[in-house]
Amino acid sequence: MVKSFFSQALCLACAAWSAAAHAQLSNGSDGSDGALLVDSNQTLALPPDGIFNFTTVTIETGATLSFQKNALNTPVYFLATGDIVVDGAINLRGQSGDLVSGGAGGPGGFAGGPPSIAGNPAGSGLGPGAGAPAAGPFNTSNAAGKGSYGSRNTRAVDGPVYGSELLVPLVGGSGGGGSLDTRGGCGGGGAILLASDTRVEINGDVFANVACDQPWGVGSGGGVRIVAPVVAGLGEIWVNGGDENQLLDNRFGGRGRVRIDVIDRSELANLVVLPSQALSVGAFFVAFPDTVPRLDIISAAGNAIAEGTQGPVDLVLPLNSPSAQTIVVQGRDFQGTVPITVAVTPDSGERVIYEAEIDMSAGNPATVDVPVDIPANVPVRISAWSR
Repeated sequence: MVKSFFSQALCLACAAWSAAAHAQLSNGSDGSDGALLVDSNQTLALPPDGIFNFTTVTIETGATLSFQKNALNTPVYFLATGDIVVDGAINLRGQSGDLVSGGAGGPGGFAGGPPSIAGNPAGSGLGPGAGAPAAGPFNTSNAAGKGSYGSRNTRAVDGPVYGSELLVPLVGGSGGGGSLDTRGGCGGGGAILLASDTRVEINGDVFANVACDQPWGVGSGGGVRIVAPVVAGLGEIWVNGGDENQLLDNRFGGRGRVRIDVIDRSELANLVVLPSQALSVGAFFVAFPDTVPRLDIISAAGNAIAEGTQGPVDLVLPLNSPSAQTIVVQGRDFQGTVPITVAVTPDSGERVIYEAEIDMSAGNPATVDVPVDIPANVPVRISAWSR
């Protein structure tokens, strides 16, 4: 039974832009969602595409804005014609796992792997930088792998680095692996775009880190992108792979990414990014580029999937089905030869990675058949991304 499939194109999509030519910045908000005022703790339901069109955004001191994820688990996109001011907090944290499941990722981030249940192996985390499950009962050599994003730890079970410092496309952090005798891995931090035609000011906190109190199976920090003529404030942006007391990459999950695209940098100096290595600053003044290369899984185990289909990536082959199957991946608007990764992640046990290439000289779009092994009668998740 095929429910639906998700693919994530992680690629560099950029152009040369002049700050002087874009002093009159427009991020495309039509203001149709009006002004957002958060004066007490509030949870905002994300629309299907995750995009809000505000006039202004104000999060007052002492108030925290959290989010109810949408069906596609998109990042959060705040487009505003006027100022975005965060004096309180924005919460995009990845969550701890428990005795029955991996922790949820923040919006746009990926979940941690499930723990061992009823004697079944623990599972891998989700996302391009997912950590592997624990190899045995907990000790320092068997501990579950940590999620990675903008950095990784040195153990083989920790996930790989991925994504672009431009945060185009925007994506969150990856989950840590599950453990055999304790609990599921922690989810990765979420992802948010704060784009204003005038000013973004952060005097409070943006939390895209991981609310995880264990030093193994931890997810990675998420992604925060800010686009505005002026970016200012005395606040903090958290994208570390741990909670607010856990900043060391070598002990907890990998750090996330923060990108600030700004014209006037004179007020930027007092804004703190934790850890500081996650930050890059530039002048790419486009909230959504006109063309972003993308990948789509258009066929899995003989089941056709419409281009653009996204959502939970669940596949269960009927009992006695052959394990040898084919995943067809389509690339659109790439250039040259595109290396890709296809991951098959079962509910329990380690995920299996398959590397392939799409030759765009064959046309646009172009496809590649990727042979994989899928166990029958076992729920698996299939995803694809560019490397």
